[in-house]
Amino acid sequence: MKVFNTNVLSILKTVVSFLLVSSFIILVLIYPAKAQNLPPGFSQVQVAGGITNPTTMAIAPDGRIFVAQQEGQLRVIENGTLLAQPFVSLTVNSSGERGLLGIAFDPQFATNNYIYLYYTLSSAANNRISRFTANGNVVVPGSEIPILDLDPLSSATNHNGGSMQFGPDGKLYVAIGENANSANSPNLDTYLGKILRINADGSVPAGNPFTSGSNQKLRVWSYGLRNPFTITFEPGTGRLFVNDVGEVSFEEINDATTGGHNFGWPGAEGNSSNPAYTNPVYYYGHGGGSSLGCAITGGTFFDPVASNYPATYIGKYFYIDYCGNWINMLTLSGSTGTSTNFGNNMAGAPVCIVTGPDGNLYFLSRDNSSLYKITYTGSTAPMISNQPQSQTVAQGNPVTFNVSVTGSAPLSYQWKKNTNDISGANSSSYIIAAVNSSDAGNYSVFVSNATGNVTSNDAVLTVTMPNQAPAATILTPVAGTTYAGGTTVNYSGSATDPESGILSANAFTWYVVFHHNSHVHPGPTAASAVTSGSFDIPNIGETSSNVFYRLYLVVTDPQGATDTTYTDILPRTSNITLNSSPPGFMITLDGQPFTTPYSFTGVEGILRSIDAPSPQTMNGTDYIFNNWSQGGSQTQSFATPVSDATYTANFTVLLPVELLSFTATARDNAKVYLEWVTVSEHNNKGFQVERSPDMGNNNYDWKKIGFINGNLNSTTTKQYSFNDEPLGGKRFIYRLKQIDLDENFKYSDSRHVVLKGLDYGLYPCYPNPVIDMANIQYSLPYDNFVDITLYDYTGKLVKKLLNENKEAGIYLLNFSTVNLPTGLYFYKMKAGNFSETKRFTIIR
Repeated sequence: MKVFNTNVLSILKTVVSFLLVSSFIILVLIYPAKAQNLPPGFSQVQVAGGITNPTTMAIAPDGRIFVAQQEGQLRVIENGTLLAQPFVSLTVNSSGERGLLGIAFDPQFATNNYIYLYYTLSSAANNRISRFTANGNVVVPGSEIPILDLDPLSSATNHNGGSMQFGPDGKLYVAIGENANSANSPNLDTYLGKILRINADGSVPAGNPFTSGSNQKLRVWSYGLRNPFTITFEPGTGRLFVNDVGEVSFEEINDATTGGHNFGWPGAEGNSSNPAYTNPVYYYGHGGGSSLGCAITGGTFFDPVASNYPATYIGKYFYIDYCGNWINMLTLSGSTGTSTNFGNNMAGAPVCIVTGPDGNLYFLSRDNSSLYKITYTGSTAPMISNQPQSQTVAQGNPVTFNVSVTGSAPLSYQWKKNTNDISGANSSSYIIAAVNSSDAGNYSVFVSNATGNVTSNDAVLTVTMPNQAPAATILTPVAGTTYAGGTTVNYSGSATDPESGILSANAFTWYVVFHHNSHVHPGPTAASAVTSGSFDIPNIGETSSNVFYRLYLVVTDPQGATDTTYTDILPRTSNITLNSSPPGFMITLDGQPFTTPYSFTGVEGILRSIDAPSPQTMNGTDYIFNNWSQGGSQTQSFATPVSDATYTANFTVLLPVELLSFTATARDNAKVYLEWVTVSEHNNKGFQVERSPDMGNNNYDWKKIGFINGNLNSTTTKQYSFNDEPLGGKRFIYRLKQIDLDENFKYSDSRHVVLKGLDYGLYPCYPNPVIDMANIQYSLPYDNFVDITLYDYTGKLVKKLLNENKEAGIYLLNFSTVNLPTGLYFYKMKAGNFSETKRFTIIR
């Protein structure tokens, strides 16, 4: 498939200058620029261009603007001019969403010249936070001091986060994505999917919410995040907002001012009724228009020291969306916000909006490789936001000059060559279908409306000798090639030029773009300056099946003419059904909950994770996980298979018993033993209940409670009473074990039970499920201090139900559940060294 454009190489670079966010990026080819739609008196003005693949920026105390380029260069804009020499050029891995991603100035930058950068190591082993020392507009050579290496990265190149800011407390706050693995987000023993709070040297500061545990947990400020692309503090109040990029449903603005919050990913996206999660201040859905988008890529509290903006805009929270190309603003009221549109058709693919010290809003445009500011003059006269650009074109080829203008309609355009009006050139674009040597010169445009006028900068057209374009051909992969996760794609191509003949490898530029729905993501890196090569398609990352890879080849002849071709590599898919027996239980897919049966289409070879939470309650009956139909552990990962498949989680009923009755069948004169083992709590999130492993690989402390006298050769039935054992309410596994006369193991059979011993402990809640009032009975054999608490299914403490001294006896505790959302809950009793947990379900 051919793509023709006179400037196709730069356009294609725009296409693949993927934004460092997780989700959706619109494929941008060359279209006439749309006029910005801002409130009267506001204009979008270009500050500086030529910033390749910008990711983020930070403004120094002296007003210089530092902009990060994804490939590792930190650029300086001083007095509106992009300096030619980068502040520093780091060697980074910039595949996908990796690269130079974060900037923060030390609070004492004016005296110590410290600047902090967040970037991906060239080895892609991990992301790193390092401190550098500035010497004016360049770095002091050799001054890098790594302060924190983050967790190892997987082969997934997306969801890196990277935003950093010092808070008013002098601590460094860092936003980190979950590296396309949702299980990282709630896991406090990894930095991924978190906001960190650290000292300037990377150490753990006082005041963090978690005071014991792993090195990662000690640095965590908040968690349950997917890809927190930007964070920002409100001047004066210190309020911290986190802009978290969503998956298929919602983009979130979260308030992380207070530490310890779980923002719910992957269990929730947008608002949730689960009290374990902190809901966003504001969230919006995916789609078109001025209130929907695909990826929130920046936000700023507009509280400048001084500004000429009208007072109605002061104190608002401005945020941007990468695909919507709009700027919206929140009016905040307590813990919620009301959104209104501020500007549409902004410079394409905006990222990182900040409040400048001059009282203007600033943002970066990936599409235009530029920094823009939003100015207010109070006038509706035209202002130029994108100047026409100089171009070099061979004779016989077309050329187009474009200008973007703000101002009240109608706008009138008059293009000029060398200050002379061009007849009929009266639109925002001027096209010469086939240039010749006489077309060389300076081109500008005069724009006017009823309230004023403006003339653009000159764009110089240089006309070179006639030159025919080369012809690019992709030899492999051939049309119709398919892929699975983990596939290695071999590519090759050829190119000829009418003037130069066969072009060498130096003329070849290869790009890979990953298409998802109507948007694009980063693709794997394909080597350029080669006629053949290969790239690997990852087996983790995006899980949608509505995807494909597009491989581009751009060839450039010695005179600069280009030709582009591409081929699509399509996925092989399978249909997967997740079921349970009985049906209707909750399972999780990649950490997100679904009710069985649940079906989806996946790309072959892509790794998925499933879990069957246990225990669960259905219609008043307790069930525990038994096994998966395909085998494996309760929580497991699998590669999407070649053929359609159904995976069924089998559950068994867990019934309370007072008397355990079993039948032992002994053959070959065998001995039969009965043993029991308690099932302990697991991570305060309910019970981890498994079938007993085979003899010789025991994970439990089995204890013998009886045996049937040996040398049996017939079927024997016997009962054991547990009423005399101090086991009331405990969960047990019993197993029946057969051993032959030579003490050789023959077989083992296991069963889960709950013993109803009446000595002391908790009784089942009634009614179960609970609609409004819950009743809990408990007993004490002697006087003791009793503590009864209520937890949700994630293990988060919901409320304390009881905390007092009690005399020996049987008690009834009741409480209202009307303010609790539906779901599974656990109530836990502690009395001395005794501890016991039971559960119930709330329905509405």
